[in-house]
Amino acid sequence: MDNEKENERDTKRETGNMNGEADEAARGVDFRNALGIQRLEAKDGHARCELPVRPSHYNVIDILHGGVLFTVADTTSGMAVLSLGGEKVNTVSATINYLRAGKDTEKLVIEADVVKCGRTLAVVDAKVMDDKGALLVTTTMTFMIFRS
Repeated sequence: MDNEKENERDTKRETGNMNGEADEAARGVDFRNALGIQRLEAKDGHARCELPVRPSHYNVIDILHGGVLFTVADTTSGMAVLSLGGEKVNTVSATINYLRAGKDTEKLVIEADVVKCGRTLAVVDAKVMDDKGALLVTTTMTFMIFRS
């Protein structure tokens, strides 16, 4: 399955409607697409994404906004968990280490790996790098898994 079809399938899963229509409770869920996060891979507990950097991703001191860095790590980590099964996930705990300011980069590369996946909780480590491979952020996140 190509990435476009996988992204469409995920959007349907995220909105809770397999017809692709967002019901009232799921409006606005697809934050990933609004931000511009592109999934490159999600399988076997590993996910890899990219984010083409836009001017709106910068803060007032002209570095990438910490919320953008957190969001790409969170989103990619959730994809890693979903690649192992489950209908939806929700972040219940997160630790983030900002290691270097994000600037002068055209894209972010995000990688996430599931460390432990149980019946209801999963722990994921992620890293966010700039387009030169410099490590900007590391995270450890815990997700609740919703299964049908």
